[in-house]
Amino acid sequence: REAAAAAALELGLPPELPAFRVDDDTAWLAPEGLEGELPAADWGRLRGLFKSPKHFFEGGGRDALRSAVEPLLKEALVSAGAKRERLLLDHYESLTVQALARASEALRELLEEQELAMSAMRKGGDSAGRWSQLVGRLRDQETAFGNLIKNKV
Repeated sequence: REAAAAAALELGLPPELPAFRVDDDTAWLAPEGLEGELPAADWGRLRGLFKSPKHFFEGGGRDALRSAVEPLLKEALVSAGAKRERLLLDHYESLTVQALARASEALRELLEEQELAMSAMRKGGDSAGRWSQLVGRLRDQETAFGNLIKNKV
Protein backbone atom coordinates (compact mmCIF):
# COMPACT_ATOMS: atom_id res chain seq x y z
CA ARG A 1 0.00 0.00 0.00
CA GLU A 2 2.76 2.40 0.95
CA ALA A 3 4.69 1.66 -2.24
CA ALA A 4 1.59 2.26 -4.38
CA ALA A 5 0.84 5.55 -2.61
CA ALA A 6 4.46 6.68 -3.03
CA ALA A 7 4.38 5.81 -6.75
CA ALA A 8 1.10 7.68 -7.18
CA LEU A 9 2.49 10.72 -5.40
CA GLU A 10 5.64 10.67 -7.51
CA LEU A 11 3.60 10.47 -10.72
CA GLY A 12 1.13 13.10 -9.57
CA LEU A 13 -1.78 10.65 -9.52
CA PRO A 14 -4.34 10.44 -6.74
CA PRO A 15 -3.82 7.32 -4.60
CA GLU A 16 -7.60 6.71 -4.60
CA LEU A 17 -7.47 5.41 -8.16
CA PRO A 18 -8.62 1.81 -8.53
CA ALA A 19 -5.15 0.72 -9.67
CA PHE A 20 -3.73 1.64 -6.26
CA ARG A 21 -6.40 0.10 -4.09
CA VAL A 22 -5.41 -2.99 -2.20
CA ASP A 23 -8.00 -5.71 -1.85
CA ASP A 24 -8.19 -6.26 1.89
CA ASP A 25 -10.77 -8.99 1.29
CA THR A 26 -8.36 -11.24 -0.55
CA ALA A 27 -6.31 -13.15 1.98
CA TRP A 28 -3.18 -14.96 0.93
CA LEU A 29 -3.45 -18.66 1.48
CA ALA A 30 -0.91 -20.42 3.65
CA PRO A 31 1.55 -22.69 1.84
CA GLU A 32 1.10 -26.43 1.77
CA GLY A 33 3.10 -28.56 4.18
CA LEU A 34 2.82 -26.53 7.38
CA GLU A 35 1.58 -29.43 9.46
CA GLY A 36 3.44 -29.98 12.68
CA GLU A 37 3.26 -32.08 15.77
CA LEU A 38 2.50 -30.96 19.27
CA PRO A 39 5.02 -31.99 21.89
CA ALA A 40 3.99 -34.75 24.23
CA ALA A 41 1.97 -33.49 27.15
CA ASP A 42 0.93 -34.93 30.46
CA TRP A 43 -2.71 -35.19 29.46
CA GLY A 44 -3.58 -36.98 32.69
CA ARG A 45 -2.46 -33.94 34.71
CA LEU A 46 -4.29 -31.58 32.34
CA ARG A 47 -7.41 -33.70 32.55
CA GLY A 48 -7.36 -33.23 36.30
CA LEU A 49 -7.79 -29.46 35.74
CA PHE A 50 -11.17 -30.22 34.20
CA LYS A 51 -12.76 -31.63 37.33
CA SER A 52 -16.29 -30.72 36.43
CA PRO A 53 -18.05 -28.36 34.04
CA LYS A 54 -18.99 -26.07 36.92
CA HIS A 55 -15.38 -25.87 38.15
CA PHE A 56 -14.13 -25.33 34.59
CA PHE A 57 -16.61 -22.63 33.53
CA GLU A 58 -17.36 -20.91 36.83
CA GLY A 59 -14.28 -21.67 38.88
CA GLY A 60 -10.60 -21.38 38.07
CA GLY A 61 -10.39 -24.47 35.86
CA ARG A 62 -10.37 -22.57 32.60
CA ASP A 63 -7.52 -20.25 33.67
CA ALA A 64 -5.52 -23.15 35.10
CA LEU A 65 -5.90 -25.14 31.89
CA ARG A 66 -4.98 -22.11 29.78
CA SER A 67 -1.83 -21.41 31.82
CA ALA A 68 -0.79 -25.07 31.50
CA VAL A 69 -1.47 -25.39 27.74
CA GLU A 70 -0.29 -21.98 26.44
CA PRO A 71 3.44 -22.65 26.92
CA LEU A 72 3.08 -25.99 25.11
CA LEU A 73 1.34 -24.35 22.16
CA LYS A 74 3.81 -21.45 22.01
CA GLU A 75 6.72 -23.89 22.01
CA ALA A 76 5.09 -25.91 19.22
CA LEU A 77 4.49 -22.77 17.13
CA VAL A 78 8.04 -21.50 17.59
CA SER A 79 9.43 -24.91 16.67
CA ALA A 80 7.20 -25.21 13.60
CA GLY A 81 8.02 -21.65 12.54
CA ALA A 82 11.74 -22.28 12.78
CA LYS A 83 11.47 -25.50 10.78
CA ARG A 84 9.28 -23.95 8.08
CA GLU A 85 10.85 -20.47 8.00
CA ARG A 86 12.37 -20.85 4.50
CA LEU A 87 9.12 -22.28 3.13
CA LEU A 88 7.12 -19.37 4.57
CA LEU A 89 9.57 -16.73 3.36
CA ASP A 90 9.69 -18.18 -0.16
CA HIS A 91 5.91 -18.51 -0.33
CA TYR A 92 5.11 -14.98 0.82
CA GLU A 93 7.94 -13.51 -1.21
CA SER A 94 6.42 -15.11 -4.30
CA LEU A 95 2.97 -13.74 -3.45
CA THR A 96 4.46 -10.27 -2.89
CA VAL A 97 6.23 -10.35 -6.25
CA GLN A 98 2.98 -11.39 -7.96
CA ALA A 99 1.04 -8.59 -6.24
CA LEU A 100 3.67 -6.02 -7.19
CA ALA A 101 3.64 -7.25 -10.80
CA ARG A 102 -0.15 -6.85 -10.93
CA ALA A 103 0.06 -3.36 -9.44
CA SER A 104 2.85 -2.43 -11.85
CA GLU A 105 0.83 -3.64 -14.83
CA ALA A 106 -2.24 -1.70 -13.65
CA LEU A 107 -0.12 1.43 -13.26
CA ARG A 108 1.39 0.93 -16.72
CA GLU A 109 -2.08 0.58 -18.25
CA LEU A 110 -3.30 3.68 -16.44
CA LEU A 111 -0.34 5.71 -17.68
CA GLU A 112 -0.87 4.47 -21.24
CA GLU A 113 -4.53 5.52 -21.08
CA GLN A 114 -3.57 8.95 -19.82
CA GLU A 115 -0.91 9.31 -22.50
CA LEU A 116 -3.42 8.38 -25.21
CA ALA A 117 -5.96 10.85 -23.82
CA MET A 118 -3.40 13.64 -23.66
CA SER A 119 -2.19 12.83 -27.17
CA ALA A 120 -5.76 12.91 -28.50
CA MET A 121 -6.36 16.27 -26.82
CA ARG A 122 -3.23 17.69 -28.41
CA LYS A 123 -4.11 16.43 -31.90
CA GLY A 124 -7.82 17.19 -31.87
CA GLY A 125 -9.61 20.35 -32.86
CA ASP A 126 -8.95 23.01 -35.47
CA SER A 127 -5.61 24.67 -36.02
CA ALA A 128 -4.90 28.30 -35.12
CA GLY A 129 -4.91 29.23 -38.83
CA ARG A 130 -8.40 27.84 -39.25
CA TRP A 131 -9.63 29.85 -36.25
CA SER A 132 -8.07 33.01 -37.73
CA GLN A 133 -9.96 32.46 -40.97
CA LEU A 134 -13.23 31.99 -39.08
CA VAL A 135 -12.64 35.18 -37.06
CA GLY A 136 -11.92 37.12 -40.27
CA ARG A 137 -15.08 35.86 -41.95
CA LEU A 138 -17.13 36.69 -38.85
CA ARG A 139 -15.76 40.26 -38.81
CA ASP A 140 -16.57 40.68 -42.52
CA GLN A 141 -20.15 39.49 -41.91
CA GLU A 142 -20.54 41.83 -38.89
CA THR A 143 -19.28 44.75 -40.96
CA ALA A 144 -21.59 43.87 -43.84
CA PHE A 145 -24.55 43.56 -41.46
CA GLY A 146 -23.65 46.89 -39.81
CA ASN A 147 -23.47 48.59 -43.22
CA LEU A 148 -26.79 47.05 -44.24
CA ILE A 149 -28.45 48.39 -41.09
CA LYS A 150 -26.99 51.88 -41.62
CA ASN A 151 -28.19 51.97 -45.21
CA LYS A 152 -31.71 50.87 -44.25
CA VAL A 153 -32.01 53.32 -41.39
